Amino acid sequence: STSAPSSPPRRPAASAARTTVAFAATPRSVRVGRHFRHRCLGRPPRAEVDDSVAENIRDDIIGSRRGQRTAGRQIAEGWHNFFREHSDRRTTTANEEQHRGLDSRIVCALDGISDLYDEINIAIGTPEMEKMFRKSEITPTNELVDWTFRLERDVRDIARDAKFLLKEYLRTTVLGELDDRTAMVAMKEKDKLEFLAGKVKGMQRVLRHYRMGHVKRFHPRSDESAYAINFQNKELKVAVGDSTSRSILDALEQPGLFVEFADQHNIVFGVDATKISKRGKSQLSLNLSPFQTERWMACYRQKLWWMTTTVGGATDRIPRETQFLLGKFTTQSKGKDEDGYILLLPLVDQVFRTSIYSNQQRKLQLRLESGDPLLLASQIPSSLYVAAGKDPYKLVARGVKFVSNYLGTFECRDRKSAPPNIDLFGWCTWDAFYSKVNRLGIGSGLDAFSNEMTPVKFLILDDGWQNAQNDEKWRIPQEADVREEEDVSEMVNGGVVSAETWGDKSGSQSSVLAKLVTWFYEKRVNRARFKSLSVRLWRWLAQGVMREKLISYFAEATDWMKRLVDIKANRKFNPLGEFAKDLKEQHGLDYIYCWHALLGYWLGVDPTAKGMKQFMPRIIYPYSSGLIPNILWVEPSLAWSPPTFVGVGMVSRKKADEFYEDLHSYLSICGVNGVKVDVQAAATTLGAKHGGGASLTRKMVHSMENSVRNNLNNSIIGCMAHPTENIYSFRSTPVARTSDDFYPNDQHSHQQHITTNAFNSLFLGEIVTPDWDCFHTKHPFNELHATARAVGGCPIYTSDRVGNSDYDLLRKLVLPDGRVYRAQLPGRPTRDSLFENVMGDAKTVLKVWNKNLVNGVVGAFNVQGWSWDRDLHGFRNNFSPDIPAPTLKTSIKASDVEDLKSPTGRFALYSHKFQRLHIASAGEEEGMELELAPTEADAVLVAPVFSFAKELQEQNFQWHRTEDILFAPLGNLQMLNGGGAISGVSKAYQNGEKIAYISIIGRQFLSFWCTKPPRIVRFQGYERSEENPDYNGVKLSFECMPVETGKNDYICRIDLSSFARTAVGSSNLRVQISEHKRRNSS
Repeated sequence: STSAPSSPPRRPAASAARTTVAFAATPRSVRVGRHFRHRCLGRPPRAEVDDSVAENIRDDIIGSRRGQRTAGRQIAEGWHNFFREHSDRRTTTANEEQHRGLDSRIVCALDGISDLYDEINIAIGTPEMEKMFRKSEITPTNELVDWTFRLERDVRDIARDAKFLLKEYLRTTVLGELDDRTAMVAMKEKDKLEFLAGKVKGMQRVLRHYRMGHVKRFHPRSDESAYAINFQNKELKVAVGDSTSRSILDALEQPGLFVEFADQHNIVFGVDATKISKRGKSQLSLNLSPFQTERWMACYRQKLWWMTTTVGGATDRIPRETQFLLGKFTTQSKGKDEDGYILLLPLVDQVFRTSIYSNQQRKLQLRLESGDPLLLASQIPSSLYVAAGKDPYKLVARGVKFVSNYLGTFECRDRKSAPPNIDLFGWCTWDAFYSKVNRLGIGSGLDAFSNEMTPVKFLILDDGWQNAQNDEKWRIPQEADVREEEDVSEMVNGGVVSAETWGDKSGSQSSVLAKLVTWFYEKRVNRARFKSLSVRLWRWLAQGVMREKLISYFAEATDWMKRLVDIKANRKFNPLGEFAKDLKEQHGLDYIYCWHALLGYWLGVDPTAKGMKQFMPRIIYPYSSGLIPNILWVEPSLAWSPPTFVGVGMVSRKKADEFYEDLHSYLSICGVNGVKVDVQAAATTLGAKHGGGASLTRKMVHSMENSVRNNLNNSIIGCMAHPTENIYSFRSTPVARTSDDFYPNDQHSHQQHITTNAFNSLFLGEIVTPDWDCFHTKHPFNELHATARAVGGCPIYTSDRVGNSDYDLLRKLVLPDGRVYRAQLPGRPTRDSLFENVMGDAKTVLKVWNKNLVNGVVGAFNVQGWSWDRDLHGFRNNFSPDIPAPTLKTSIKASDVEDLKSPTGRFALYSHKFQRLHIASAGEEEGMELELAPTEADAVLVAPVFSFAKELQEQNFQWHRTEDILFAPLGNLQMLNGGGAISGVSKAYQNGEKIAYISIIGRQFLSFWCTKPPRIVRFQGYERSEENPDYNGVKLSFECMPVETGKNDYICRIDLSSFARTAVGSSNLRVQISEHKRRNSS
């Protein structure tokens, strides 16, 4: 039944005396000797790997390069034939579905092995690898290290999975139900597979030599801020300065924890499940010790899709599903107190994901899950990363970059190119229309923005353009859709009709029932714990007598029951190409993005639809295996959601590449420039019998990214993708959302929204450019959100309803040509905000810092009030109605902007809200004082102060007798992030003149502070002076105003707006500001 030989072909063992790399007559046939291992790996091979065995293993890896198939491919095909021949002979049993799943998993494992063999052959056959072997040296490229990291884990996990699945298959199916002849054939195939598994383990050992010898050359170098960290005697310690080591985790008595990798500044822990439980488990928890830090900050999942943040002290519990943990401790260094920081990152292995939380005794716990009951833990090599340092921002950047290199499944932000549209003003159709979006409404909205000199340059066509329907049983005519009569502004949380409204439209009896059920759900279920009596009662009702009613509600009042039935657009937007062309030609759009879910639509694709059958979709149910994943403790409502009732239609893994290629090539042909890929976390719940959540998610995300890169120039916005299975799969995704949605009708969500974006950007901002979501400019919290977008380093786009915008506020964000002043980095909390309860301690203002090309900006937000309660699964008020949130005072310092340098050591701080200027030194303890009422915000510009001292000294022109001038380019002070207008500063001292050259972005206004007002201003050939205020009919407006707080201080403002229509130039314009010569030498 198979064409595979009893054992793969093996070349004769190489001579142990050979000390050089030799090549056979055929150039593509490579032989590697111990000289390669000794010199290239930087260390001799380990004792347990015999030279001849290693040589044979390496030959098996490389395989024959003369055209024949590799052993892995042959064995995999043999097993395919075996399953095809005997699948119809199996006796039908109650476990037939389980057997079918085992068949599929074994085939997938064998496919993986054969694909690995092919990948090794391809990689070693590249010119770079050939050159590396010839020279016996390694070229330190990211591609090479990614390949070795990923390959080792694939080899290890596929070998483990294949062996387990084969044993399970033989135990439950083959030996019990087939005849003796077939059983003998099966045993023969079992021997072949076990032989291959042993060979794969040998590959793993050789690759381990290769990787461990070079990991130090590839992971990011530690800087002076890094602390030494070590794990000895079951205790994790950090060495700081001249002090004794500080213990962070002690009494680690858990026998299953081991060190997979360690150097002076990085440790990766693995878990050996066989030392914890004799029987393998797909879910595993390890008890560690209390987290011994004074303060900590955690990013944890508040929902399946989203991550939020919380802070605490030594006695506070770390929440479930924590995916990022940063601790702060105080120690002695050189006789002074010094703040130190420690970073813990739970990792995602090839199959298992890890998260952190504290139990009732405040002990740290590791939670490991595969998401597939067939994938049981044995040894999980990559579970937890730990590092420490004295700079929290550099520590996180270094740690995430190390994990990127170590896992090889994702890339960091600094290795990706951001799409150009993020520097343009955008509009999203979601809150403006929800899924009722239409052509006429989009055109009217674009015209409204253009008429007010805030033109939209990129559009996100959100949900509502695709061809999607409910299943046939739940399909409703358009006139029966209760949302058709609802005003968009009345819909809640994403175009959903409330249960009460749905009940009213369904009849009086349904109305009473809907109100009763809604009251019980909101009061007794929604805010209850997962295993509480009310939740268990509701689950029983939802799966029993209420099931049909709940499905009817989801089908008639939401889009969450729909599946994709065709790649092409629905009748509202078909032909999509003509619509996109009209938008660009008639409305001046530069970029158009289209929304789609990772799996097609909210419930995937329709397996019965003609346009989907080619992708071999199947209905898959989450949590159908009886598992209780950790996320259900966080969001119990997942147990009665539409996927649980009717399943998700998912394309075959083998057809994923084809599915995304068809979708994105269609969009590209239609003139669409990018995609917003939503609902990504859904894949993490569908791994049962399909390789586990981590493996399935990684496959779908990488297939999607490859397609977008090939068809849409890698223009992706990731959304609803905060599980680490998604985050650690972002190999090319450049932009992703960093918080839950902006909810215009939920007045309690906005403080949490701003805080979540800022704190999550500390972690996610190292992997993607953060997207802080759209917002409404005409809204009670509009200034809070606008200021946040100005300092967040994120794309700036709104979702205003047509004509319902605050254009005065928009003009503080958007230039007349549609550009925005986007800050250069992810906006992150300042050090004095990082570990404080900014929403509930009644004293701390949230401060967010960022940098522009020349200067910095600090956003100050009073977000005291409502925050997310992880136990209640909703928002709670941190203050009572009798004692409202307080007005707070804070101080903005130049040191709030990390690593911002000034040649003079002085900075100019300017408050946009209060229009105040403050000149400060870098080490000044007292900064600019602000007072903010609840939900108020301010953006403070921090500009370095320049002088001409260096230029005067270089000229050697009696510089000590020449009066120096200090100046600070402030930018466009009408904008919230006006410092983004400055793109460059240079100085010169020529012919007795002190000249400052300031490059600006946008022809608007330029302001600068100086100790002496200039006499002449030149701009694109035009000159403004006291003698010549008007030149060739074009007025260069210029004014100087004394600063009230000091003598001989001036703020100078140049009006360049008249040049927008009369002068043509590049986007970066040079403004020359010149001081007149001395009177005695004029």
